[in-house]
Amino acid sequence: MPTDLPSDVLISHGEMNLINSFRTIWREFALWTRSMFIADLTGLGNLNAVFNRLYSIPETFINQLRVIFGENADILVQPLSMHIVYLLDLFEAQINNDVEGVNAATTLLYQNADELANAFAQINPFWDEAQWRNLLYQYLSLTFQESTAILEGKFDLDVDIYDRISTFTTLIGDYTATGVLQYLRATGM
Repeated sequence: MPTDLPSDVLISHGEMNLINSFRTIWREFALWTRSMFIADLTGLGNLNAVFNRLYSIPETFINQLRVIFGENADILVQPLSMHIVYLLDLFEAQINNDVEGVNAATTLLYQNADELANAFAQINPFWDEAQWRNLLYQYLSLTFQESTAILEGKFDLDVDIYDRISTFTTLIGDYTATGVLQYLRATGM
């Protein structure tokens, strides 16, 4: 297919699928996190079913990473799983106006983000720990803003925040995929 683009900017179907896969995983994570908060807040739906669906996303993600990084990817299992538990703790504390619980869960979430950033950097030399920390902190900030807007009944603001989260998960997915593609090219895989 003729193109005016230099050949070094073209990507294969496999590379595009990889990018889309990581974008989808991060977007699903945001969607099911939101669903978990709303189910917990309203009692609508089945919180356990939503929690279990959200809890399955890290395993899907790690299975994809195992194909490339082998067992090294397993260092993400525990921190990704605990991230979801800490989010539920945060949401329940927010719903119950438990300031101490909110503070404790928030502290755990940021410590967890630090642990995740370190783990990502250990797995792949093309993932920068500081960049991962920045991405995860921004994601947490948006998630806190979203849950607060919902609790305060500021639904127009909530919609705006969710749109920003959705866009932001694309950036996280792209950063994930870019690091994987750089690793694959560097190792000749």
